[in-house]
Amino acid sequence: MQPNLETHKDHMGALIFGLLMSVLTLTIPAFGGSFFSSEAALRAAKTHGFGNATVTSHHWFFVGFQGCGTGDFAKFDIRAKNALEEEVHFYACRGLFKGTTIRTD
Repeated sequence: MQPNLETHKDHMGALIFGLLMSVLTLTIPAFGGSFFSSEAALRAAKTHGFGNATVTSHHWFFVGFQGCGTGDFAKFDIRAKNALEEEVHFYACRGLFKGTTIRTD
């Protein structure tokens, strides 16, 4: 029986598609947060009543393992003043479709 060239092309296309989807599935959660700016994190801090907020660091590599949720792509460490004028440290987690979440200890 002769090998069918069309069948090989179909299998090769499926293999390439599968590899591409695997790469995207690993790359977007790992590095997607590098594209988020700190603007949304600072807005969220202000909305929650924190003043003089500054972002001290920006994390984007597997932030789900750093205290953020599984749908988050970026984590921003923030230093600010609370309503009592005390300096506090917290972080803001940002996702693609979910907005920004403030998390404290």
